[in-house]
Amino acid sequence: MPVDKIKPIHVSGFRGQILLGIFLFSYILFVIAGTVYAENESQFKYDAAGKRNPFIPLITPDGRLLNLDTVVTETGLVLEGVIFDQQGESFALINGKVFKVGDSVDDYTVLDIDKGRVNLLKAGQLYVLETKKGE
Repeated sequence: MPVDKIKPIHVSGFRGQILLGIFLFSYILFVIAGTVYAENESQFKYDAAGKRNPFIPLITPDGRLLNLDTVVTETGLVLEGVIFDQQGESFALINGKVFKVGDSVDDYTVLDIDKGRVNLLKAGQLYVLETKKGE
């Protein structure tokens, strides 16, 4: 149909007022609902500290089941174990790799290794990794 043949629809009288009222009511309801939803959404903050990342598979490529009892910190590093030596030759197993005092883990430096705990330093900020309780 050619554009010049399209005629606008004119609704007048009581029927037109009803349709206009329904349209305006729907529009206002949509705007108010959208605003309320946006305000509630901005107030929600998910705290993922200490929770498992749902996007990491529970089974490794070689078929092993991952240990779900690890403590995940804000650093993203997991202290899996500590070999503590009172003479200072302690080692820490972090994210599957072995580290000693002075080593770098990502952007962190291992400051101290204690029983069940490792102190890390990054940009002047101290971070503490701990094994899960009871280990």
